[in-house]
Amino acid sequence: QNYTAALAERGLTPTIVREDRPLTFGEIHMTIYPPEETHYKKDESNNSSLAVHMTYGKTSFLFAGDAQEARLAELTARGAALRCDFLKVPYHGNDIDGFPAFLAAVRPTYAAVTCSQKNPETATKTAALTAAGAKVYLSRNGNIYAESDGVTVSVRQ
Repeated sequence: QNYTAALAERGLTPTIVREDRPLTFGEIHMTIYPPEETHYKKDESNNSSLAVHMTYGKTSFLFAGDAQEARLAELTARGAALRCDFLKVPYHGNDIDGFPAFLAAVRPTYAAVTCSQKNPETATKTAALTAAGAKVYLSRNGNIYAESDGVTVSVRQ
């Protein structure tokens, strides 16, 4: 609501992304994956999350927004196209049906979970990430920094 109000104040019209949208910034290639539905019966705000896959050289990052079950199934169906070295884990540290299948598709090396003392991650979420081979970073422990040189990704906290 704040976003649309700010646009209106400036006389700007938002662009609704309805199809995959590639973007290139120098050597960085990104694809925005919009929601496949115009409305979701459950958790509409979270399931309407954009997902962004970014590559730089041989490295890749996936930012999965707050995707929940319906949106997560859409992303999982893309399979290997969304493989990544670094994953911003969807829907904070909360459990989501279908998450193990999603992890099997994206196969992250590193995973960042946005969580807090007030809203902590679940043990099942971090266990699934660890079982999938990802090194897990929790934002409640401080800022997470991911860096790529185009060949490798390094993460620190």
